[in-house]
Amino acid sequence: MISKKKLFCLLFLILALIIVLILCIKIGKPLHWAKTVKSEEIAKIEVTVHPAVEGEGYKEFGLNEFDEVADKINQCTGRFTLNPKVPVGGGFTYYVTMKNGEVHTIGNNGMEFIIDGVFYTGDRDWLEPWIESVMEEADSPVPESRRSET
Repeated sequence: MISKKKLFCLLFLILALIIVLILCIKIGKPLHWAKTVKSEEIAKIEVTVHPAVEGEGYKEFGLNEFDEVADKINQCTGRFTLNPKVPVGGGFTYYVTMKNGEVHTIGNNGMEFIIDGVFYTGDRDWLEPWIESVMEEADSPVPESRRSET
C-alpha cells in the first residue's frame, strides 16, 4: 500500500508536469504560428510604428505585399524571455488579421520581438534593420482605431 506522503508527492509531481506542459504550449504556440503563417491565410496586415516619423506612423499593406511581410514574419527566431528589456528608440507592431477572423500581433522593439504578447529574445543584427525598413514604409497618420495601441 502507498503511503499518504508518497501519494501526495506523486500527485504534486504530476501537477507540476501538467503546468510545465501548458506553459510550453503557450510559449511555443505564437512562435510556431509566426514560422508557419502563409500569405494566403491572411486577410489584412496593418503596422504602426512608434514613434511616428513626421506624423506618419501607420500603413495598411496591399495584397501584393502580403508575401513579403509573411516571409519576414516567418524568419522570427529566438528564445522565450521572462525578463524583457525596456526598449530604447523605435519599434513597430504588425496587426495581422487572418481569414478565419483571428488577429495576431507581432512587435519588434529592437531587442526582442513580441508575438501575441509573448516576448522572445532576438538577434539585434536582424531586429534593428527590420525596424528601419518598416519605419520607412509607414506612409499615413495612425488612425483613431489604432492610436491607443501605439
